Amino acid sequence: MPPGPCLSAMQIGIKAALAALVAVVAGAGCAHESSGIAGAPVPVAGTLALPVAGHLLFNQPAGTIQAIRLPSLEATVIKPASARSDDRATIHALSGPDRDGRIAYIEDHYFVAEKSRQRHLLKTVRVDGTQDGEVFSRSGGALWAKTPAGHGEIGSQLALSATGGHVAFLSGLVPVELPSAYLHVGNLEVWNVRKKAGGKRLATVLDEGLAWFPDGRRLAFVRLLDPTALPTASEPPAEFGQTFRAWGKVPAVFVLNLDTGTETFLAEGWRPVVSDDGRSILVMDREGQARVVDAGSGRPLALRVPGRDCPRLIASPAPGQFLALCRPGAGEPVELSTRNSPLAGAKPLLTVRFIRTDSAERQAVVRAVDPRTVVSFGADSGESE
Repeated sequence: MPPGPCLSAMQIGIKAALAALVAVVAGAGCAHESSGIAGAPVPVAGTLALPVAGHLLFNQPAGTIQAIRLPSLEATVIKPASARSDDRATIHALSGPDRDGRIAYIEDHYFVAEKSRQRHLLKTVRVDGTQDGEVFSRSGGALWAKTPAGHGEIGSQLALSATGGHVAFLSGLVPVELPSAYLHVGNLEVWNVRKKAGGKRLATVLDEGLAWFPDGRRLAFVRLLDPTALPTASEPPAEFGQTFRAWGKVPAVFVLNLDTGTETFLAEGWRPVVSDDGRSILVMDREGQARVVDAGSGRPLALRVPGRDCPRLIASPAPGQFLALCRPGAGEPVELSTRNSPLAGAKPLLTVRFIRTDSAERQAVVRAVDPRTVVSFGADSGESE
């Protein structure tokens, strides 16, 4: 029931604590402003001669989705925050835009007045803010849901195919504790967003990367395996994945074919990024070391990759070209986040850079990105399914 006009001291304390938590999640008091959003990433001033055109997407803690168009750096709000004080929706995960300008996202309704109203939804919206529609709704918050249907928690990874037909994510997460690491595995679900139909496809998938091929029929995902289960021909360079070996478990990238239902081992590593032409996949180790492999055979390719100062790769528009989240470079100022939990404290803000590995070019595109922000990129043009 809704709270009445008279509250006990305990109720007042609980409401005050919840309000304070919502204020932290909403990013109260953040210093950076963009498109009227406190704490939002900031486009870097100046004209960029970028050979890519599309939209960078960012989720904001107050339940907002922000887009920055490339190469113009025009910032817009695709989805504004809810004006309801009794239902503070947040954006748990997002992906896109696809070639038709559509975005997929998980909207989490955890901060609500009544626990019975907690729910999370898979939704889609066009990059111009229109056609905001629901694919499904499930009870409970995205992070802590435990439902009779067994869907459970939703993972941090969401992947919308470039063709727009399918979205993939993990549900029913369970923890995996390893030395100096706390990972999760869950059930891979694939949904047809137009038919609003889908479900579980695979079990025990690691929540460390999902990436569609351009054809929208193949999906790269990650499993956590015993090293003896890997093909001997997959042995990566000696400097790659030392932490993985210390774990006694190795993340490995597989490719799921939707048409046949088969999965094929590709390479050791995690957080796969499929190139725009679908011919190569970039995989990473835990220290930020990356390598490029052939998407068909898994053989290493002689392509340079961004260094360890860029721990998160967003997209590979062309061979040797990357959009990446990078730490401040030598001589650059270090900005700290202000949207912090008491336990985690402030974190250095990151910069989205466009990188050409065949030259020294490293253009700053967007700065002041909180490392907890979900970032996605979708290129313009093309045909949808």
